[in-house]
Amino acid sequence: MGNPSAARPSTTIAGSWARNPVSASLRHPAASPQPARAPSAGAHLLMSGQEAMRLAAQILANSHSVTVPSSLGDVVLRPGQLFSNDRLLISPSWSTVYFTIGDRLYEMGTAAFIRDEWLNAMAAGAQKAAWLIPIAKAEMALLAGLFVPWYLMLGVACAKTTAIYVDHKDQFAVIWKHAPKALEALQKLRREHSTFFNKILCRIAHETFTHLPEGVTGEDVGFFVGRVLHGVDGLPEVTIGAVIKVTASVAWKITLLHLPNVTVHAAEAAAHERAEEFRAYLQGIGYTVTVDEAKAILKDAMAKRDLEATLHQLEEACNALAPTFQVLENAIYE
Repeated sequence: MGNPSAARPSTTIAGSWARNPVSASLRHPAASPQPARAPSAGAHLLMSGQEAMRLAAQILANSHSVTVPSSLGDVVLRPGQLFSNDRLLISPSWSTVYFTIGDRLYEMGTAAFIRDEWLNAMAAGAQKAAWLIPIAKAEMALLAGLFVPWYLMLGVACAKTTAIYVDHKDQFAVIWKHAPKALEALQKLRREHSTFFNKILCRIAHETFTHLPEGVTGEDVGFFVGRVLHGVDGLPEVTIGAVIKVTASVAWKITLLHLPNVTVHAAEAAAHERAEEFRAYLQGIGYTVTVDEAKAILKDAMAKRDLEATLHQLEEACNALAPTFQVLENAIYE
């Protein structure tokens, strides 16, 4: 095989304990109540629960593949790979690997890990190794953004989240495309059309919308998707279907009202004239508001002129996401 160090890829994580990103995180007092120990031949439990999920997510997003020479030939270990016994590889190096099982984070000697995985595969009569199913580097940060939210809200640990991701990449492509648009629309409604947001949308899904993330990072999307999937009695379509209905209905009614393009001052009188009609309409589709609340919604719509467009953006995103959420809900609870 020659000198292994001469052929080591530039993206390989250094094998020394001092430079390994997982061990560096574990040395921080806030990361674990237990001091990190030197790697041993067997698996060593480092931490568990939410703390372990958060650290695993942080490390996975910044880990790299490593090629390790072994008696089985060169083995490429890639972060994000699923191995036997629900082991999810988080960070490999020449000397040590870090992986999760459920909500627990472990370390193990690399050679022992490869040997153990090979024996497990042989015992199961497997014809292929888990490392032949790679997750692209660009996907790692997105996947890592799901770990903590899905663990907290859905009770799904790293390995199952990854397995669902691998089996449903088309659905996740839809999520990465449309969930940020839905989040941006909801955040704009909360910020600029607070009466509509609080009196209408928050009645559809109080927990989902009152605890809306502030941004659109991977973890923000993970929390949003997790809350929607948690849904009402495990039915995500209840939330999404209701949002689609009310956004389409309100946008349609505002268009029919032919609200004038007026100044903020003039919007007060114009909103007053149409408030009772709008209140009655909302009641007819299942949302009870006062005349003053209906007036406030219309006043914001006239003064800012973006309510219809924002509602259409939210409706379009929810229409795209609804079937995807149903597929993922089935995968999670099957």
